[in-house]
Amino acid sequence: MAKWADYGISHKRFASGTKHISHLFVHEDTGEAFREGSTWTRQDVITAIEVNQKTFITILKRDGKWTRGASVNVITIEGVKYLRTDRNNTKADNLDELPDF
Repeated sequence: MAKWADYGISHKRFASGTKHISHLFVHEDTGEAFREGSTWTRQDVITAIEVNQKTFITILKRDGKWTRGASVNVITIEGVKYLRTDRNNTKADNLDELPDF
């Protein structure tokens, strides 16, 4: 498997009653496989993208294999940062069809 990104995100958790993801389940992409995942905060992922220049994609497990999703971006709208797989100006985090954990 060729390396898809620095990290893959397999699950998300929204903060209660908000449109903000609070936590994500993140797996390092070694180029050979995805490592066992760990829980990151939303801010950890934003910092990794903006400060550390790391790349993230969504990943889904289908038939026992990881499938590639979309690139994850940080979009700022009216001073608030959102994690999105698209670049539209909707005031909400959106990582497509990732399951909750």
